[in-house]
Amino acid sequence: MKLIPDIYLSMSKNIIIIFLLIGILTVLCVIPANAKTDEEIYQEKSAVLKDDDIKGHYDLGEWCLKNKLLEQAKTQFNKVIELNPKYKTAKQNIEKIIQLEKDAKIAEIIKKYGPYKDVLDKPGADTEKLPWENAREKETENFIVKTNLSMDALNDICCLLECARFIYQDFFGTDFERFKRNKLNVFVMKNRDDYEKVFHDVRGDNPSKGHVGIYVPGSYPGNKSRQAHILSYYDPLGQEPLISTLFHEGTHHVIELIEFERNCPRSPIWLNEGLAIYLGSSKLENGKIVPNISQVRLHQIKKVITKQSYIKLEEFINRASAKYDSNICYPEGWSLVYFLLNSKYKDVFKAYMESWGKSKIPMDKRPGNYYPKDKIAHLKLFEECIGVPIDQLEKEWKEYILGLK
Repeated sequence: MKLIPDIYLSMSKNIIIIFLLIGILTVLCVIPANAKTDEEIYQEKSAVLKDDDIKGHYDLGEWCLKNKLLEQAKTQFNKVIELNPKYKTAKQNIEKIIQLEKDAKIAEIIKKYGPYKDVLDKPGADTEKLPWENAREKETENFIVKTNLSMDALNDICCLLECARFIYQDFFGTDFERFKRNKLNVFVMKNRDDYEKVFHDVRGDNPSKGHVGIYVPGSYPGNKSRQAHILSYYDPLGQEPLISTLFHEGTHHVIELIEFERNCPRSPIWLNEGLAIYLGSSKLENGKIVPNISQVRLHQIKKVITKQSYIKLEEFINRASAKYDSNICYPEGWSLVYFLLNSKYKDVFKAYMESWGKSKIPMDKRPGNYYPKDKIAHLKLFEECIGVPIDQLEKEWKEYILGLK
């Protein structure tokens, strides 16, 4: 015997359906048929603002930021700064927006080439034991990547390289038209033996002991292919992470592109190698590029400064590549770049880079011996851009580096 007759169950279902329909109709009635978009609301708010209303422009900027209208927010905060150059929070908000835009671009790259699995510097990326002859290949927007590591490793390399290219574009302020026309070959071998073989095939000579990666320009005399390459290999127990090597060698490639596009002299070795180590120390963490201190280089340069065995900056900025030894010059170059970019000299350092490119100071171009021929002119250019005598800069540099952790 049924406790509730079927007719009552049917009536209950109908009542529930009726109440649901009433609820839906009520919601639809509440939402205006001609609801305005955030962009339309912004245009209305902006139209009634007086040109000199600092608070109004700032408040509208905050509203835009809250509603993720980043370009419009920048417009409003820039207007605030135009009216009041000392408006600190407006400047801070613009910096926040710029970082949000960068994060969004990196996230877009990871989505396109990822997911990023972070396998490159961990054991296991070479489990398939593929010979180089069976290496897998993948082409991205700007690179042709070849490796005999795992598929996850291949995808991670592609993802990292495209992120790195965005970093270069943002840092150097150029879109690298030549980069778009000629994709860079990136070969990552699963061990040192494969690396030495491919190194010889591409360059025509052999890597030195301890060598972990290299950028080979298409113009290099031994490069029969005439195509630019980055070569490196997988060593999860090595001192230099593979990620850092790829970013490092990629920086050399980008600097060469800039020199070509701007028809300027080749960069001094301290600037070229210092920037490569600086940008090569970046890491990809939680979908963001994080600048990082090279602890290896920091330890080396502190030791060198403490022992007073560093090279005086007046000599160092004119150092020839043939005398650029790894134990002193590499950490010193990195530390000088790091100091300038993370201190009050950040803007003037970039001004120096621009001035160097336009200077036409002649370089000694003998293989392995690049350096400015007119050392006095280069020193003068450097001091004019930095704004202080080089002896004073040297003192500040040493104090800054010794205080880093």
